[in-house]
Amino acid sequence: MKETCDKLGVKVIAFSPIGQGLLTEGLSDEKWASNKAAKIMRLKREELTRLRAVVLELAQKYKKSMAQVALNWCIQHDVIPLVGCRTPQQARDSVGCLGWSLSIEDVKKLDEVALDKSTLDSPFWRRMFFVSLFAIVMVTCRFLDFLGFGSVVPIK
Repeated sequence: MKETCDKLGVKVIAFSPIGQGLLTEGLSDEKWASNKAAKIMRLKREELTRLRAVVLELAQKYKKSMAQVALNWCIQHDVIPLVGCRTPQQARDSVGCLGWSLSIEDVKKLDEVALDKSTLDSPFWRRMFFVSLFAIVMVTCRFLDFLGFGSVVPIK
């Protein structure tokens, strides 16, 4: 997919590049138990051990957080990481992934231990359900906007 996007000049956006906290220092047993990304992908905690170890090793090497390493890894692959910032630390991590680069060797090291799983591995019916749900929400928003109940205000 990435090759085709590159040929067409389309940028790929990484949704949930730190796995809703899976690739951060703050992953506790409690956070693991409630992590939606892990549940959707049917991950076992052991499957993340090697990846988390390498991300932590590189975070220490570069004096960055694990999240900053994971986000920079996306950038090194010319992928735009889509991040959410609910706390000041998350905002610092988002900005802190810029202005430096993982070495080619370190990118390869992460590539070697990266999971070969994707949310696209989930059953077709589940993916279509979410796509359909998203489409319904978008159509509803457009309709409400058309009726004058929307919150989109044109720029003057």
